[in-house]
Amino acid sequence: MDINTLRKDTDLVNLFCNLAEVPSPSLGEENVIQWIVKYCADNGIPCETDDYHNIHINIEATDSTKSPILLSSHMDVIGDDSPVNVYLDGDLIKAEGRTLGADDKAGVANALYFATQLVISDLKHGGLEIVFTRDEESGMSGIKHVDFSKLQSKYVLV
Repeated sequence: MDINTLRKDTDLVNLFCNLAEVPSPSLGEENVIQWIVKYCADNGIPCETDDYHNIHINIEATDSTKSPILLSSHMDVIGDDSPVNVYLDGDLIKAEGRTLGADDKAGVANALYFATQLVISDLKHGGLEIVFTRDEESGMSGIKHVDFSKLQSKYVLV
């Protein structure tokens, strides 16, 4: 199956590919931040950015007896700002200034997909908190700017 067919048939794959197409080098994540904020607005997902431009999503619980959970991913990827040489089985594959983005846009895509499904479902659930941070790859500065006092979840999946 080719990637275009897979994208057409699978919302999660299409979401990931859309994110991977947006350059987001460390401390240069502005375009992917705008993309995610627009995606959230278009899909009824409550979203805001903090002073450092990390993204925070908070979907309220529909069942107060259930605990919230936190999902976290980072938005930056290595290689989006310059050509990257990638090797596969010893053979050089040159990626012209692009990366696959699997670290960690796959995490961002999965969290967004889950949030999208949750807001349209009738499922009784605890709250869902999502934090997307900047600059994980080069300095971890994004997570250092998260205000943890605003988070309610006891458990987090990173």
